Amino acid sequence: MENTNQRIKADQILTYDDALSYIENYTWSKTRPGLSRTYELLEVLENPQDALKFVHVAGSNGKGSTCAMLSSILSKSGLKTGFYLSPHLSGFCERFQIDGMQISEEDFIDTTRKVAAAADSLGDHPSQFEISTAIAFLYFKTQSCDIVVLEVGMGGSLDSTNVIKAPELAVICNIGLDHTDFLGSTLAEIAENKAGIIKPGCEVVCYEMASEALSIIENRCKELNTPLHISKFDNLNCLSRSLKSQSFSYEGAKYSISLLGKHQCKNASVAIEAVKVLRSRGWTISDEALRFGLRDAKWPARFEILSLDPIFILDGGHNPQCASSISQAISDYLPDQKLRLIIGMLADKNVSDVIDILAPKVGEFYCLTPDSDRAMPADELAALIMSKGLSAKSYSSSEECLSKLLESVSEQAIMAFGSLYLAGELRESAAKLLQKKQRKEALSARNSLSKDYIEVASNTICKKLISSDEFQKAKKIFVYKAVASEVRLDYLIDKATALGKEIYYPLCKGEGEMLALKPEAEIVWLRGSFGISEPSEAGSSEAKPSELDLIICPLTAFDENGNRIGMGGGYYDRFLAKAKSADVIGVAFDCQKVKRILAQTHDVPLTKVITEK
Repeated sequence: MENTNQRIKADQILTYDDALSYIENYTWSKTRPGLSRTYELLEVLENPQDALKFVHVAGSNGKGSTCAMLSSILSKSGLKTGFYLSPHLSGFCERFQIDGMQISEEDFIDTTRKVAAAADSLGDHPSQFEISTAIAFLYFKTQSCDIVVLEVGMGGSLDSTNVIKAPELAVICNIGLDHTDFLGSTLAEIAENKAGIIKPGCEVVCYEMASEALSIIENRCKELNTPLHISKFDNLNCLSRSLKSQSFSYEGAKYSISLLGKHQCKNASVAIEAVKVLRSRGWTISDEALRFGLRDAKWPARFEILSLDPIFILDGGHNPQCASSISQAISDYLPDQKLRLIIGMLADKNVSDVIDILAPKVGEFYCLTPDSDRAMPADELAALIMSKGLSAKSYSSSEECLSKLLESVSEQAIMAFGSLYLAGELRESAAKLLQKKQRKEALSARNSLSKDYIEVASNTICKKLISSDEFQKAKKIFVYKAVASEVRLDYLIDKATALGKEIYYPLCKGEGEMLALKPEAEIVWLRGSFGISEPSEAGSSEAKPSELDLIICPLTAFDENGNRIGMGGGYYDRFLAKAKSADVIGVAFDCQKVKRILAQTHDVPLTKVITEK
């Protein structure tokens, strides 16, 4: 299809929006099956993929979770680990991660510009996914990644990721009937496509799946003389579970994961088998890295607990296989409840079967339209559900639906299911609504503290900070001037100054930008737009975020996992994203602790939280 819109060119990519516009809005004039166009694009870029080592992962269900676990394990092993995933939930930069941190906007702009220049030089312009894959390869090479966990987009044989040479390891997760218009209508046909990632010289780890699909994988491995390792679920035992985590044993060893559902224990066993193979190929992965990597792995929108009050679960599953796993998980975790189910699906999915599988667990359906041209309209979905004798309502927006459900006094758990297109939107909307409520509650608790308590507790927190290893080794420290009932840092600032450490303060500017300024001699302190005392830019020297050793961050609320809520302006979020080498310590009073904060993918984790307790 010929593009009738003005096309942005590589040299016009100056901002994040420019880069995103180039990738998402470019319409190419011709399509060409196969991988030849991807090869041509990468050839212009001097084949960055050839400089990298890969774990290549395909499958219908569970490949994203398995990738997240492997990425976490490899990162815990001290390996600089790239992770390329699709689709994203909230922002395009989520697709490109190193050691759990997504690509910065600056690197995204720069890498996209280089890939765009190469793409513009071709007669047949690459597709969105081909461009995205090239960005991943170039970024990971530029950042000198030790290994990359590479998730297949769809299928395997003709997926753009399959331009790589033999990976260290090919992983085939569970295979089901999905994308049948493209991959085939039988398990065998779909397995044949996914087996295309298996190449001579690699080894293969495979989920213990239906024999119709497994036999295809086995035959492919025999043809190419590649060793095959199958996770054996007879060796897997689920031990305990809660809405926070679950534990299981595999081949006698005990593990804990935060990803919930029996199916995630099976996915974890695949990751464990993958680690065994990588070890045999010379990669150093300790038992500690394996355990902590599994424990700390996160994968949003996969039976993810967004809130415990009320219980709110989000899952981006979209086919009958996913629905069956979710139905089992509901029975395990919420056996006596009829859920309020938010649902939105694509019209080309097996919608009727999904409804039939979930119906016994649901009291009422709340229907939305996913943001896709393939979406089933909410009113049509509601009509289909009601034709089955079930209760359903349709809503025009996720905000309207969530506001109604979260503000109700019902104790029924809420769950959202049906599409990753919808999951990202719901997760973002839910985070805003839930964090607004938590911010209000935490501030109310903090503001109720007496001045004497704040003074004593602040000094206790400062003394803990001063004794920390992070403070002792830091030369450049970023602090803040407390306002209202915030933790006061005067004691720490005096001590740090006496020790000859450099002290920097925030100055908030427009567009969410925050500077780190060190006042020189006597300067005038200004009252900022948020009531914060700020140094004047004219009388101060500036440090880049990347030059700081320790950042002490005020918290509005926090949870036991170190997730934080600020005042909502986003200044610290943007600043911390640029301070990749700094330790980040949050300070708060114990009364500001909340049950659970829904972390966003762009959130920078805190090194620790220090309170007076």
